[in-house]
Amino acid sequence: MKKLSTYLFLLLFSFQTSSWADDIRDFEIEGMSIGDSLLDYFNEEKIRDNIFKTSYKSKKYTKIEFFDSANTSKFYDGLQFYVKKNDKKYIVHTISAMLGYEYNFEDCFKKQNEIIEEVSMLFKNAKTERTILTHTADKSGKSKVHAYSFNYSSGANGGVDCNDYSKKIKKKYGWIDNLRVYVMSSEFSKWLNNEAY
Repeated sequence: MKKLSTYLFLLLFSFQTSSWADDIRDFEIEGMSIGDSLLDYFNEEKIRDNIFKTSYKSKKYTKIEFFDSANTSKFYDGLQFYVKKNDKKYIVHTISAMLGYEYNFEDCFKKQNEIIEEVSMLFKNAKTERTILTHTADKSGKSKVHAYSFNYSSGANGGVDCNDYSKKIKKKYGWIDNLRVYVMSSEFSKWLNNEAY
């Protein structure tokens, strides 16, 4: 496995050489990749204990979340996965990791820029974009996502986002401002864009 030398990069991403060109499976978060089985990292009881409901109309995928109290991550405050509903192998279609920035949100932008600088050389075959979006959960438009995304022609994608939630959304969902690093399969991305809502 080829890894960049800086601590920051080890903290967030690693890159492994493979025969798949433009394949999102080349990216790892906490050593895990799209297409892996969660059973290789967690026992089934722990997985089942951490299944959470989603607000998506389509129930094709199941959300599994681990937070710092679960002691599952060396570097993050939380990990989130999506697997297909009733998949006994728990094959990962999305991996997301979160670092909280509740009291120092400006630091999120600093960390985001550091990560982007470190990983940009890995996105040579992906289309990258920086944008500010309104978070879909906040109808008031006050919650913002400062997004950096990379998109492959296959439909697979990932990104590094700074999520700045409104007070109302924080209270409603218990969310905190955060840095989110994620990768998702082309199949999950297609479902998210066309079926989920």
